[in-house]
Amino acid sequence: MDFKDKKNEHGWRSNPDGFSDEMFSKIWQASGSYKERFQPDMEAGLASFQQRMAAEKSHALIVPIQRQRKIWLRVAAGLAVLAIGILVFKGQIGTKDDLYTLASTPDGTLEHSLPDGTQIELNHSSELSFIAGFDAKERNVKLNGEAFFDVKRDETRPFIIEAGEAKVTVLGTSFNVRAYPNEEIIEVFVVSGKVQVEIQGAKQPKILNKGDLLRFNKKALKIELATDQVGAPVAWHTGILSFKGQPIPTILDGMERLYGVKFDLKTSQATNCLQTLTVQEGELQEAIQALKLSCPKMKFEEAGNGNYTVEGACCE
Repeated sequence: MDFKDKKNEHGWRSNPDGFSDEMFSKIWQASGSYKERFQPDMEAGLASFQQRMAAEKSHALIVPIQRQRKIWLRVAAGLAVLAIGILVFKGQIGTKDDLYTLASTPDGTLEHSLPDGTQIELNHSSELSFIAGFDAKERNVKLNGEAFFDVKRDETRPFIIEAGEAKVTVLGTSFNVRAYPNEEIIEVFVVSGKVQVEIQGAKQPKILNKGDLLRFNKKALKIELATDQVGAPVAWHTGILSFKGQPIPTILDGMERLYGVKFDLKTSQATNCLQTLTVQEGELQEAIQALKLSCPKMKFEEAGNGNYTVEGACCE
């Protein structure tokens, strides 16, 4: 050893860790024959490691902490990438259990086909949540707002809608559910088929057939049933309403739903006045003019923000 090597060896010896002088000398001499420019092949080492992992899946791999730090970091990085890949794969195969939420905007509706083939349309400012794959025995959804459902028939899996205090169960039919959290009334209207409606606190569920309308007042805890109704509850969905011998309040209620406005009827005399009228989406002023022709003494005053005051007599 030259002077520099002896100096370095002396410095190493000054930090003994239980080694004898003879062992120190042998280790130092062996290190001198190591190739100074040697660089390990990281890629080959990682490939070899992966092959060993595949061939010996049942064996644990113990990596000595004294090995080259760079190799250890590469191995750790490889395992991290492998772990991430497993998590992503698990996420992909588990999508059937993921919770999905459909939401419409305040000024628009949203149409969607559910995984079972059921067609739905959300009215303004509404949300529908469901598990992507549904359940093996039931098809459950949760509604906040208003939606029209055309349910794909499946007698082995009933379609269940949770809408506030109401629970609607069907096998296959078309109907409308209105259950906005900020409104006192929950409505269920059947267009075709038959549905079962359960109200929290009620002793017996209600069975609704085509044309039946159920209204539940959340504040008064009161259920009202009406039969043979026109399509006013689904006017927002169909875009058209035909009234045959219906009273003015019923017509105005349908127009409110179709046009998104509010009519404040100041006279009770018009309650018993029956009219026949067809109105279409986007033709509010035409519908008002049609009512004026039938009832010339009725006056419609616009109060702003989509509100109208209705006064005057009809059918005197």
